[in-house]
Amino acid sequence: MTEQQMDARPTTGAGASREVNFYPVYQFLSPLLADPSIILGTPVWTQLDDTDPVKWQAILWAAVWWAVTEDARQQAIAEAGEAIWEGSNWSDAARTLLRRREIDALRRAS
Repeated sequence: MTEQQMDARPTTGAGASREVNFYPVYQFLSPLLADPSIILGTPVWTQLDDTDPVKWQAILWAAVWWAVTEDARQQAIAEAGEAIWEGSNWSDAARTLLRRREIDALRRAS
């Protein structure tokens, strides 16, 4: 990708979403992937020549693994947010907070 093409990528709107879905990453990279024989960053990997296809396959596998991890992390955050939202009466929480602030203000004033 040229620098001009990179500058043309959307930075706002739907194209700028940071949501990660691992499956399109896997679909894109799967023709280039063999079975993961070495792990990125290990001593064996660092000793390989930079032009060795096995070294580059390890990098591609790391990209897939990152996408899987990020996809799962984002899903867990979304589920936790839903559970928090469903588990509380936010009207009561807001009233309690406002009442506490009023009491604090009265204490400071006296």
